[in-house]
Amino acid sequence: LASHVAMVVSGMARMLQSELKNGGATGILSAFSESPLAQDLLMQIPVSFQNAQAHDHQANSASGASFFHSGDGLFIAKRIRDGEYVNMQKHLLGRMQREFHL
Repeated sequence: LASHVAMVVSGMARMLQSELKNGGATGILSAFSESPLAQDLLMQIPVSFQNAQAHDHQANSASGASFFHSGDGLFIAKRIRDGEYVNMQKHLLGRMQREFHL
């Protein structure tokens, strides 16, 4: 399962990187496309997730979510439900964009 998640996360990063190169990203992560760090991070994600590891955080996760750590420990991928995605889109990403001046 961890290798499948690594493949999906890496593919998402590559897709977003391609969108940035071809005139801009769309969707919930488009707010970050203007950040000078975006390309660097998107290039690092596939490298970091080459050796992903699953971690059981059910004891400290209210939703019982699964977490996958990149092999180098730089990134964490969390499996989320539709409601969590909607909340992230509505609240968290806009706030992050303002706080980090992205």
